[in-house]
Amino acid sequence: PKEIETSFYQIRDPYLMRKFKVVDITIHNSDGKSYNFKTTPLIFKDIGFRDDGLDNSDAYSIALGDSFTMAPGVELGDTWVELLELKMERDVVNMGVSGYSAIPQARMLEKYGVKLKPKVVLFSFYYNDYKEDNALSRRIQEEEFISLRSFLESNSVLYNTVRLINTKLANLANRGGGKSITVSRGDFDITLYPDAILGYNDEVGKKLTADAILEAKKLSDGIGAKFFIVIFPTKEHVYFDAIKKANSSYSESEFGLPRLEMLDFCKENGVICIDLYPDLVVAARNNERVFFDKDIHLTELGNRLVSETIFNKLYVNP
Repeated sequence: PKEIETSFYQIRDPYLMRKFKVVDITIHNSDGKSYNFKTTPLIFKDIGFRDDGLDNSDAYSIALGDSFTMAPGVELGDTWVELLELKMERDVVNMGVSGYSAIPQARMLEKYGVKLKPKVVLFSFYYNDYKEDNALSRRIQEEEFISLRSFLESNSVLYNTVRLINTKLANLANRGGGKSITVSRGDFDITLYPDAILGYNDEVGKKLTADAILEAKKLSDGIGAKFFIVIFPTKEHVYFDAIKKANSSYSESEFGLPRLEMLDFCKENGVICIDLYPDLVVAARNNERVFFDKDIHLTELGNRLVSETIFNKLYVNP
């Protein structure tokens, strides 16, 4: 199946950098699995969200994040946000956008999230946020999101086709130059890219990410909402036992360091962290398919486990 270019469902935004259009299309993930991608504007007019809509103008909770919150590869009803909504029996709005990191998530909260008057804010963290926030900060300073580049990204299919190819080549390089480990996990194979997780550290980006998180917490406090950081582990960390068997030179401490750093950050700043790693790794070690075979994202089962972990945490801290 042919992958749909992001320009068909994303547009540039001068403040958020990117956002979803209001669309109803079919997309394929990296495993070739098709799924419906439908967005709604909620109470707004200029943006789309992968959500089933609001029962009224307010939301009990909003989920800010990247593609792990948007949940590619599964149908809307199987995303962890919708599953959490069913468990809570209250509106949980999915404000995740693929490619986001802490800075645009905080801006999404400021521009749109606070207007929904949530009582709970779920703010996602992924290991690459440091580098993403550093790169994004430089692009903001250079004002690359205006002028000709912005125009071409919004209007030129050819430009976006070339950009998509270059992005895929860059991603391949970042994931160890194509070096991978494929292992059998019972009735399925899973492909891992251990070198992609190494070298994530970025001290400048780490501070930018921390500042964005604290700004989001301040915004949440300002509207009386409880603020939670949701730590998404990498596929490689969850399946590290398989990596270790294939290549004993890798150390689990390298793969788990971003998670530990964020747990320390939460403790130091009085923020409640929801750590998804323990439940996902238990399922993975039982040979349950929590991630797609080649795609880095969570399967239906993975999304369900995430919803259960978050629900249990919110139940303890309602």
